[in-house]
Amino acid sequence: MKVLFILEFFPPYHGGVEKLFYHLTKTLASKSIEVTVLTAAYDGAPLEEVQNRVRIIRIKSKNRYHFSFKAIRFAIKLAKNHDIIHSSTYNASLPAWVASKIASKPIVLTVHEYWDEIWWRLPFLNTLQRVVFWSLEQFIIMLPYNKIVGVSSYTAERLKKRLPKRSVSTIYNGQRPIKRSPKHVQGDYYLYVGRLGVSKGIDILAEAIVLSSRSNKNLKFKLVTATSPDRIYRYLTQTIESSKFNNKIELFHYIPDNDLFDLMQNAKAIIIPSYAEGFGFVAAEATSLGTPIIHSGKGALNEVAGGRILCFKEYSSEGLLKAILEAEQNKFQFKNPIDFSIEDAAEQYLMHYTFLTES
Repeated sequence: MKVLFILEFFPPYHGGVEKLFYHLTKTLASKSIEVTVLTAAYDGAPLEEVQNRVRIIRIKSKNRYHFSFKAIRFAIKLAKNHDIIHSSTYNASLPAWVASKIASKPIVLTVHEYWDEIWWRLPFLNTLQRVVFWSLEQFIIMLPYNKIVGVSSYTAERLKKRLPKRSVSTIYNGQRPIKRSPKHVQGDYYLYVGRLGVSKGIDILAEAIVLSSRSNKNLKFKLVTATSPDRIYRYLTQTIESSKFNNKIELFHYIPDNDLFDLMQNAKAIIIPSYAEGFGFVAAEATSLGTPIIHSGKGALNEVAGGRILCFKEYSSEGLLKAILEAEQNKFQFKNPIDFSIEDAAEQYLMHYTFLTES
């Protein structure tokens, strides 16, 4: 079987979704599936190479929206020599869908999040942006795919409210096994790990840090983030600076996975203050490492986060601070963790590929 992945980003671009598809394509290739990835060029990576038996073709594009249109002709050409196309939301789905129709090949779409009405509640967006992002999401979701996969029960059930139930399945995002470091040293800090997305609760987090500087001078925080979007990064750094709490806060950017996992393992707790999560890679990784988690309970977090957890009762900066202070008193609850295996995810996707190509 030959599978063509059309993806907005792929390693060396760093993110949870990119990790998923890196390990998924690698795992499928190890099962004698011929895998090609068509993606955007990034960070000086070669325009064509083979990694782990996966052929990767990268296209130079000005931005993610330019990629959506420039990739169409490449996708059509490649699709003719493949049995099935696999893409994901958002900007790679259009060229993937067009190629599937022209080449008459079945297509699978992985949906990592479906916000719908949540767009109207997210911060850092103006009215025009909300309208544009909501419209783009609706357009992408409503295109006729052969199979749509939600990456959690939460995401799949939201999709089923808009789409025929038989077209939607749930396949949890798989991850490679994460080994706990034998050099584990309990740290004295709370940790945030994640991109500066509008759904990530950065406003709640920054305001809670400011409040904490007034209520408990001993609290320490480490934040691992990107430096873009600029507007959100400026908001975060300026808010932190206003707290006069700078010596208790450390910012990190783009650190290697092994160093990141050490930071996560040694934290007092991982903070996940998201407005919604379609899956929650950080929650899954923290669970694997056995690190306590303080989370908002929004989206799929109640499904994915396991081990010692605290869900803040009120979704606000005050609610987050109360949860942190409860963590200081070790008031965590326990939830049986789930193992999100990349092998299981690959087998489930392969089952759908086989059904679609043989029917």
